[in-house]
Amino acid sequence: MREIKFRGKRKGNKEWVYGGLFYCDDTALIVESLRNYEGEITLEEYYEVDPETVGQYIGIKDDNDKEIYESDIICIREFNSLDWEVYQVKYHGHRDYPAFDTEPTIDCDCNGISYATACCNIEKIGNIFDNPELLEVTE
Repeated sequence: MREIKFRGKRKGNKEWVYGGLFYCDDTALIVESLRNYEGEITLEEYYEVDPETVGQYIGIKDDNDKEIYESDIICIREFNSLDWEVYQVKYHGHRDYPAFDTEPTIDCDCNGISYATACCNIEKIGNIFDNPELLEVTE
């Protein structure tokens, strides 16, 4: 089963929260659900988040088992290479296909995220909200 979850920065203290996303009028809310050992929900907390920071989990973890979300900054290295390249994870729904991909795009015959997952080492190094300077290296 595919896990669908989101993250966003709380308004006020700017901490990241993770969980389900919903909107009430123009307010973005993320609900964190705590579960007991049997998997039953024991507590739900709702947090108002900055809608500009909301990103979806793309269903992939890096080589260090860190979840990768939309707006994360990742380093990718082909298995037979020593060179790492820096990319941002973006949702490309406004382009030719609705999918998560890299920006800049990877020159390959398929989706860049799919290519990286199959043929590369991947390391999450930050995100555009906390570490925008990481992208300056590629400009």
